[in-house]
Amino acid sequence: GGRRHATRRGADLETELSLSFDEAVRGVKKSVRVRRHGRCATCGGSGAAAGSRAEARSTCNGRGQVGHSQGFFVISTTCPACRGQRTVIKKPCTECRGQGVVPREESLEVTVPAGVDDGQVLRVSGKGQASPDGGHAGHLYVVLRVTSDPRFERDGAHLHVRVPLSVVQASLGAEVSVPTLLGDRRIKVEPGTQPGHVMVLHSEGIARLEGSGRGDLHLHFDVIVPTRLNARQRELLRELGDSGLEEPKRARR
Repeated sequence: GGRRHATRRGADLETELSLSFDEAVRGVKKSVRVRRHGRCATCGGSGAAAGSRAEARSTCNGRGQVGHSQGFFVISTTCPACRGQRTVIKKPCTECRGQGVVPREESLEVTVPAGVDDGQVLRVSGKGQASPDGGHAGHLYVVLRVTSDPRFERDGAHLHVRVPLSVVQASLGAEVSVPTLLGDRRIKVEPGTQPGHVMVLHSEGIARLEGSGRGDLHLHFDVIVPTRLNARQRELLRELGDSGLEEPKRARR
């Protein structure tokens, strides 16, 4: 019977897009250059030269398939003359050589949402290869490559920052500057802050792609013990130790 010929979707394309850490965190619009097939402007995608047109092949009568009898059965196969296209072009377009599409390099604008991470993929619908027979174009898949930032360690929507403290700052407390997504910020360090202590600044991380809200910013305090002391500094530390300063307690067995 007269089975209806289904058009084919164009092939998909893939490209990469480099982003800085700030661009990935805040979102950005960037251009990517893609070499893709587009519909031939000379023949309008028909593949036929001006004044001619594609004609139905008598071998398959425009069905794209031919039948072969095998006993009581009829086996349908792709027509060898038109290769399943239902028509043949006797006078092909000189621009696209009968293909209906021509290669061209295009600059496409891609909208990158805030909060993307390295290796994630964006799909741009309809910006892949054109269909060879008038169907929908394929999709363009953009693989994101995000550079790291030495100030932050990323864990999904959360950020981690190492904050160095001197022994004096950790002991007496201080105000120190820490990096955030909105710039450097002064925070108060409580007296007696221990090495490895973590302060959490809620909702000061990265915007979540799925759902609402933002991640947190985790501040990890590293107490730096001095390795080079002059004579006066060693003397002061000995005096401090002899003054009855609280000593660390051993864990009980």
